[in-house]
Amino acid sequence: MKRDSLVTICATLLTITLIGCSKSSPTGPSSSTVTGVVTDSKAGTPVAGATVYIGNKSTTTDGSGSYSITSVSGGVSVADSVTAPGYTSYSGVTDVTGGNQTVNFSITALQQSIPFSTTIDPNYYSTETLHMGGFSFYPPNSSGLGSHNVKVTIQVSSAATPVYLAFVRPDGYYDIENTSAGAGFSQTITTNAAGDWALVLWNQGTAQVTVSGTITIDFSNYLPPINDLASTVKVTLNYPSISAGGSAFFERFMQANLNYNLTLNISGGSNNDINLEITNPDGNSVFSQRVSGTYNSQSFVATKSGLYGFTFDNSFSVLASKSVTGTLNITH
Repeated sequence: MKRDSLVTICATLLTITLIGCSKSSPTGPSSSTVTGVVTDSKAGTPVAGATVYIGNKSTTTDGSGSYSITSVSGGVSVADSVTAPGYTSYSGVTDVTGGNQTVNFSITALQQSIPFSTTIDPNYYSTETLHMGGFSFYPPNSSGLGSHNVKVTIQVSSAATPVYLAFVRPDGYYDIENTSAGAGFSQTITTNAAGDWALVLWNQGTAQVTVSGTITIDFSNYLPPINDLASTVKVTLNYPSISAGGSAFFERFMQANLNYNLTLNISGGSNNDINLEITNPDGNSVFSQRVSGTYNSQSFVATKSGLYGFTFDNSFSVLASKSVTGTLNITH
């Protein structure tokens, strides 16, 4: 065979081999450009300066909370995460499909603020309902309560007249009872109770007053769960000496649909009796009766949230003082 013919045959075989190799080579999925926005889970506002990780690539969000990561390998599921100062971190998985795709993230701030402002008439009260169930008291247990406490700070602005303040948990327990003077008021408690709380503000002066402030929830420092909601809260009553012709009075903020039971021990005079009256937030009497001795039959369900008044009236007696002790049991 001639040399030229051999060279031609070899070249043809090489060409066929190369073509066969190129046809059998797999083609991988194209890489992706992943873009999106990081927002605050409660406020819905963009989070600037957050670090976004997609697989082994990362970038930082701009002033509008936007990010873009290019050349992410397609056709695979990769770990993703977001971190930002003052926020809880997020981690999950992104399916990279190839081409351009959008992946948005939402993260929760370690501190949430609830502003309030209210104008109160003289010798009257205002209640601010705080829907704390909408915040991430986490991790929740089967009862929907967080297993760790968070810090809650109540800050009230200065007021010209004294303002009585009570911060009421969903089980009806008062975490704070105080009077705000002209310099304002600030106090921090720890709690893990999500749900509808109530801030009760009572204008004790003779002029209308406007009170404002902020409720701040701080998730950054967890404390042991020492302040869990009890199924029953017992409020102690102690009026050891109600003078003849006089009376004793107290108010209690009650949540609608909670069960209340009043247990009393009355002593003094010949009959160990006293007039008991309970009024609802509208000022209407819901119970009025003379009770005596050991009295534990007054149970009721609060029909609306607000301040209920309890009056122990000894005005019918002209000689003997009376002692009233007992408990107000609140069950949820």
